[in-house]
Formats: sequence, C-alpha cells, structure tokens
Amino acid sequence: MSLAITVLVTVVAVATLAVVVVVGARARAIAALGRRLEAEPLEPVSGAPQLVPAVPAVHLRTLVSGRDACLVELPAGVDGALSVTGRELLLTTDTPLHVPIRRILEAGYLASFEGLDGREGVLLAVVWRRAGERLTSVFLVRARRHDVEKIRREIHLRQERSEAGKA
Repeated sequence: MSLAITVLVTVVAVATLAVVVVVGARARAIAALGRRLEAEPLEPVSGAPQLVPAVPAVHLRTLVSGRDACLVELPAGVDGALSVTGRELLLTTDTPLHVPIRRILEAGYLASFEGLDGREGVLLAVVWRRAGERLTSVFLVRARRHDVEKIRREIHLRQERSEAGKA
C-alpha cells in the first residue's frame, strides 16, 4: 500500500513540476514579446490629412496572431474615433493608437449587427506587423457598414499606392 502512495505522490510531483515549467516558459515568452514591442514604439505620423471622416469606435482587443497573449499596452475597451489619414489608421483616444498603413497586411469585417439601442455596428479586424510579430486588432465601429467600407477601402488604396511606389 505504501508503494502505491509513493508512486502516486511522485506522479503528482512530476506533473506539478511540468506545469510550473510550462507556465514559467510561457511567462518568459510573453515578457520577451513585450520587450520586443516596446523596443519598436508606434509614433504618430504628422502632417497627414484625414481622408475619411472619423467614426465612433471602441478598440476591443489586439492579439498576437497564433498566440493567446493579449497586448496590455494597447488600451482595450476604450471609446474613441477611428479614421484614416494618408499614412496611418488612427484611433483617437486619451492614449491614441497609430497604425502605419505600410504595416497593415489586411483589413476586413468580422460581423455587422444592430445593437439594442438601434444603432448599427460593425466589427472591423485589422491585421498588421510590429516588431516582426503579426498582430490582429479588433474594433467595434458604431457606424453604418458603408462608412466602415470607406475606411477599409482607403486602407487598401493606400497600401496599393505604397506598393506601387516601391516597384
């Protein structure tokens, strides 16, 4: 009987140690990701005119694609205004989010709906690169779908122009 208990205690100890090692490695990976992102700050692009009228939006979350780590430095759940200038996607809040157009890989809709208050809303996903990582930012845009389409189209138009300038 004591041999069975010893084996059981050993198995539990090894399993606990494995969990601690995995959690520790995950924490170190998230910390390293945070350091890489801090080393490449997002600076506003000055002097670019606003191309699309700003629409009310909420930044819901920015995630590292393929991982479950949420980037805490980007404010989530903050009301603001989403607009596009000639060089960046801009969410104007107390702590604005500036995403240079040249870093955006894709922009598209996740869903469109009508809220309980009767206002239309669109979930807009923007995939972009920063510090070698592929990020996905999700915005709840409180505007009609065709207003959000203007933003999406303007992003893609600016991307095509910047790619044509490189060629």
